[in-house]
Amino acid sequence: MIQHFYPEVQFGGFTQIDGTILFYTRIHALIEPHFIIADIGCGKGDSAFDSNPYRKELYNLRGHCKRVIGLDIDPDARDNLLIDEFRLIEDNKPWPLEDNSIFL
Repeated sequence: MIQHFYPEVQFGGFTQIDGTILFYTRIHALIEPHFIIADIGCGKGDSAFDSNPYRKELYNLRGHCKRVIGLDIDPDARDNLLIDEFRLIEDNKPWPLEDNSIFL
């Protein structure tokens, strides 16, 4: 059914309106090797298991920057495979990031 409306899905497994592709392509264009990136609301990293290899690679910012810090209210997010370091966001406390430490 999707191929009927988006025939381009045959070539790479994604459509021209796939917001994930557009968003992460832009992020990768902005990243510099010295950047420390905050993934706010990083979650458990389910996107590391995306069935599309191209999209799966785009999700992974590790190795393209100095470090990816994941922040979340869920302690289980520490198992996210797409981050280098996890920091827990706690109620009524400042976010656990140092001033001017994040580039993106």
